[in-house]
Amino acid sequence: DCKSDFLKEIVTSEYKLFQIIKTKNDNLDYKIITNPPADFTQFLKDYKESVLFIEFWGSWCSPCIKSIPQLQELVAKINNKDFQIIHVAERDNYQNLEFAIKKYNIDGVHILLTDKTEKSWKTDIDFSSVPYYAIINRNGKIVDHGILSLEFELESEKIKALIEKSLK
Repeated sequence: DCKSDFLKEIVTSEYKLFQIIKTKNDNLDYKIITNPPADFTQFLKDYKESVLFIEFWGSWCSPCIKSIPQLQELVAKINNKDFQIIHVAERDNYQNLEFAIKKYNIDGVHILLTDKTEKSWKTDIDFSSVPYYAIINRNGKIVDHGILSLEFELESEKIKALIEKSLK
């Protein structure tokens, strides 16, 4: 019986991550885009009428990996055909990204930023490090963005509410 909430949170997070790894899925449905448009707004044109949760991460980033179970729970809770999560990898390479996708069962669209697109997208979205997120409404406007912290479970209700509001 652990009395420390901090330790309980760490153990719970690690257990959820272990469950993902343990239940490896060979039927993953993912796509890796290796040459995205240099302009972020140009990229968004392909997702008109959708609400997006864009997760900026890296396969090398420990806090990013620890947030995977919470992100998967968020997607499951929203369960709306007009909502999509886009995983954007920065400072990564194809082999490491694909390995992480398979290891942690991360379905969906993955974007591998090049040096050129990384600089442009960082300017367009105003972020500097990972893990980071942006919520994009149906009109292609950023309605919220910020750092995905280790307290993501506490933030997830706020994020879920913003996404659901954007879906209306």
